[in-house]
Formats: sequence, C-alpha cells, structure tokens
Amino acid sequence: TQASTGSGTGAAATQPETGTPAPGVAFQSVKVSNGTVVYREDGEDVFRLDAADATLAIDSLAGPFTGEITGRVAGRDLILDGRLGMLGDGQAAPVSARVGLADGSAEVSLSGGLDLATGLIFSGTVEGRGDRLADLLPPQSGMPPALGRDPVTVEASLTVDGPTVEISDIQAAVGDRQVSGKVGLALGELTQIDADLRVGRAALDDFVPGAAPGAGARDGSADGDDVPRFALAPLDLPSLPERVRATLNLAVDVIDYRDRIIRDSRLRAVLGDGELILNQVT
Repeated sequence: TQASTGSGTGAAATQPETGTPAPGVAFQSVKVSNGTVVYREDGEDVFRLDAADATLAIDSLAGPFTGEITGRVAGRDLILDGRLGMLGDGQAAPVSARVGLADGSAEVSLSGGLDLATGLIFSGTVEGRGDRLADLLPPQSGMPPALGRDPVTVEASLTVDGPTVEISDIQAAVGDRQVSGKVGLALGELTQIDADLRVGRAALDDFVPGAAPGAGARDGSADGDDVPRFALAPLDLPSLPERVRATLNLAVDVIDYRDRIIRDSRLRAVLGDGELILNQVT
C-alpha cells in the first residue's frame, strides 16, 4: 500500500456527525497492489476479491472520494470505479459507481444520492447490461442454455433505507423477452424477498427441452381436451437457502409452446425453510 497526503480542504468540509469542520487531511493518491479482500459470515467466505489493485483519492475526511479497483472474483476479472461527493452538508451526497467484467462484456452502473445523517439511505437508479445472461450468473445457477446465451439489459429505481431495499419500475429484457415489475427485500437474520414480475412473451420450449407423450400436439388425445401437457426437465439447482423467505408472483401475457399459444398465465411460488412450493399455477 502506498499513500501520499496533501494539505486537504478542511476549511470547507464538515464532519457528518457534528457539522464541525473536518480536519485538513487529504489523500491525493492511495494505491493498493495485489491485495485480497474477504468478507466472512459465521466463519465462511461470502465474498472474496483476489489480485486486487486499487487507486483512491480523498479530498478530505468528509469527501469527495474517488476510486478504481480491479481484481478477480470467482475466476472472473472485474473492474469497479466510483465517486462519492461531499458528506455532511445537509444534503444527500451524489454517488455514482460502475462494476463490470474487465473485458467489457457486462457491467452494472449506479447513480443517485446517499444520506448517512440518520442511517444508510440511498435513492437512485441502477442500469445493467450483458452480452450473455450466463456471464452474470454463477455456473450452478441452473439457467436453461437457451436463456444463458441471450443478451440482457435492465433499468430500475433503487431505494435503500437501512435494512429495507426496494427495486421498482423494473424494465428488463433477456433477448426479446420483456420483464417488468418490482422486488422488495428486508435484510436481517431472516431475509424476506417479495417479487411481483410480469413477462410479456415467453417460449416454454426454452425451459422444456422434452415433452411427455401427447404434449402440445393437436392430435385428438384420449381425453379430448385441448390443454398442452409436458414434463419439466430436472434442473441442476444449488441447495436452497434456509434463512431466506421469498414469494414470487409471476404473470406471463403470452406463452409459446410447440406452435401453440397460452395466454394470461399466473404463477405463485413461496420459498421458506429450504423448500420451494408452487401454490398457484393457472
């Protein structure tokens, strides 16, 4: 680690806790080479950044702060850069950040205002894009190959108030599939996630590589009904978390399946105690 200091701009900066002038200290350049960052919970690594190189600049102890970090997470080379404005002037500090794969194939950017006077409060927008959805997910995610090859874009409003996170006005696309809705999170010892999403059009064949006998064909089945039947192929999913409770309300306007159309489908799923339950499919 290397650092150089300057005279600072303490006369104009204030400490967010007291509103008094901040000390006249500035770090014009802080450099970290080949570092390692590890975040652990219950003795287990939750996040690990290896081969980390960082360059930081701090105009005063109350900001502004700028920085760029590169490193490797789960075998992927990442780059993170951001800027946080002056803290403690009675207004939310402007913040902007971007994290992406070093080859430029995917990135997520964040912009808005951060208020630390009464806790962690953020309000802003988030945007993301990726050349392939699979590049943004862990290998064990169970993503169907047809979806994993598609590009993805997303825009949403983001609000954080302490342990409560709300992602609203979601407008996303995976290939030509449009997704909208909102997601709420309450973080804690038991995390609660509630999602209400709508998909404009989806091809069920992307998720059902094979079908049960008589599936989807208008062949005059024995019972004479006109409802497509299929067997979902098993997905290689990781073990479900036990300290997370979640509900998903999903609406799909149009489903394409083997040259047939299914309209206005609804699904409700509940995750709790390590079990996933589908309690409504229409």
